Amino acid sequence: LMKQSTFLTLAGGLGVIFGFGILMMPNQFMETNGISLNEGGILVARTLGALLFCLGVMNFLVRNAEDSSALRAIFYGNIAIQVLSLALDILGLASGVVNSNVWGSVVLHTMLGGGFAYFLFGKAKGIADAV
Repeated sequence: LMKQSTFLTLAGGLGVIFGFGILMMPNQFMETNGISLNEGGILVARTLGALLFCLGVMNFLVRNAEDSSALRAIFYGNIAIQVLSLALDILGLASGVVNSNVWGSVVLHTMLGGGFAYFLFGKAKGIADAV
């Protein structure tokens, strides 16, 4: 099984990569999902990119942290982000707002959310065991 520090490094790297991509090339990233952006949409997409980038940095920086209430809060926050993003992707698919490429995001949110939940809840003695 993957160590918590490896998982946080992976989650952090994905956040930085996707965040930077959306920040720098919002139209290209969104068009792959069938979304066209106007000037306001570009600004909102770049804001999303900045948030993802910063979330990735945060996850990377806590990769070697010991169990604490702050680390648990970061895990809860990441689970909330993944669950809400997953729900929005499924809503977008169901309503036809996005195309089938969003299934990749659905898989990614499910895997990341599951990983954060595993390290928060799945260890018998808590997340400190997986550091």
